[in-house]
Amino acid sequence: MRAFTPEGRLGAIALQGGGRLRAIVPLVRHGVATSSPTNEHTPRFRILGEDPAAVSELAAIVLRLRQRRLSLAPLDVEEGTLDAFRAAAGAAGYRAVERVELRSPYVSLDGIEEPDAMLERKMRKELRRCRRRLEESGSLEIAVDPGRDDLDALLAEAFAVEGLQWKGEGGTAITSSPQTHAFYLDVARWAASRGTLRLVNLRLDGRMIAFELDILDPSGLYSLKAGFDPEQARFSPGHLVALAAIAEGLAAGAPTYELLGDAEPYKMRWTETTREMRSFEASPGTAAGTVEHLRAKYVRPARRRIARRSASLVSFRRPAGR
Repeated sequence: MRAFTPEGRLGAIALQGGGRLRAIVPLVRHGVATSSPTNEHTPRFRILGEDPAAVSELAAIVLRLRQRRLSLAPLDVEEGTLDAFRAAAGAAGYRAVERVELRSPYVSLDGIEEPDAMLERKMRKELRRCRRRLEESGSLEIAVDPGRDDLDALLAEAFAVEGLQWKGEGGTAITSSPQTHAFYLDVARWAASRGTLRLVNLRLDGRMIAFELDILDPSGLYSLKAGFDPEQARFSPGHLVALAAIAEGLAAGAPTYELLGDAEPYKMRWTETTREMRSFEASPGTAAGTVEHLRAKYVRPARRRIARRSASLVSFRRPAGR
């Protein structure tokens, strides 16, 4: 909220019963519209509830708010929150529009003992060769930093590496926007303070050439951001960093390695499994709600298509070497 929507009103709706908190959901109000406090930097959104009944009850309460539009994203189709809002919208007479926003890749770490055991033989040999070539060209070091010391300096170094890629040219790098930069600084500091930050970095002769900004907790290992020096792309430094991140997740007993974002080709070299993430927009059957419903169904999708076409003009220059 500090980074992206300081003008919105952030609140939470809580369901209590039996002397305890049963479910809770954070929401943002913009006039007569209600939305999840999320954007393209948010991997997923859901109601936190002790059981499906609590999630469904809270979703029904949200749909009883006086609002012209409810907009939530991204929702995992298998998690339960989306089903709860579908049912609540139908019961409240709301009309809903759903769209697949992402197919987010993940790797199950169940039964895996060594990170490279999950790779195809060809990719395993390729990464071993890349590592040998890097070691031949200089002093190679892979470190996993929890951010206890000099975190801001380490982040500045990592974000500078990310800006060397096509994202810097296209204006989508972390440091290209003050809001995005502030957001990832806040996320990293928050994660470091609770002991869940893992900043995996690969250095050649002391200079960072690749990194992953990850969060590791009992629910999984989440790769929030990654980057590499395109001059080193032929050595696949991003994949080498991912192997080190997975090793950290395995050691901690993480059930999955979540690559997040969409199913881009370099991510799908690691897995064939994805999570379908959808947006959900619902409006009441009033005149004003009908206008919002038509906007959700036709206008906003057209705007997104234009934005994606513009982004694709930049992303085609992306170098290999994740």
